[in-house]
Amino acid sequence: MRRRLSASRPLGFAGLALAGTAIGLTAATAATSVQAAGTTTKTTTTKTTTPAGHSILASRRLWATVDVCNPADQKDTIGVRGSMPGDGATDETMFMRFRIQYRDAKTGDWLYISANADSGYVNVGSSSFRVREAGRSFVFRPVAGTPAYRLRGVVLFQWRRGTTVIRSASRYTTGGHIAAAGADPKNYSASTCIIS
Repeated sequence: MRRRLSASRPLGFAGLALAGTAIGLTAATAATSVQAAGTTTKTTTTKTTTPAGHSILASRRLWATVDVCNPADQKDTIGVRGSMPGDGATDETMFMRFRIQYRDAKTGDWLYISANADSGYVNVGSSSFRVREAGRSFVFRPVAGTPAYRLRGVVLFQWRRGTTVIRSASRYTTGGHIAAAGADPKNYSASTCIIS
């Protein structure tokens, strides 16, 4: 089931306040931190071209998942991984942007966390490859005495020729994907993550 993105409301970062109400999370690291502290995200590739007439925007290789959710060795961490297919074009480059949303307990809306929860666009390589995967992890420190928060990822995908965006897509995180690397524990895949 595909959910609509509700309008983003900015969150302050003195304890992550939303309209004067404490959200209960504080960011501990920048959004550009990767799967494990001090390591780089592994990118996987398979060289091939896209079959004629196949739309890469409808490909099963275009997905996003939560592959890390508060494991003992990565406390208070949500990891988001994306996969995007190439179209065989050697003059195109693929980009992913990783963002985090939280679910508003009162309205049920999914809202973007505005500070330290956005990787910006990350170059993941040439579109000549069959598929590329990449991921980012975000650490949030719960504020004592506040309830748990449900988080999810949104991955935005772009295929560019130079500085021109040729096509774009976005996916909310869903479960059931097997990531080539980065999942903790191995093969972990979910749509959301609870940080408490």
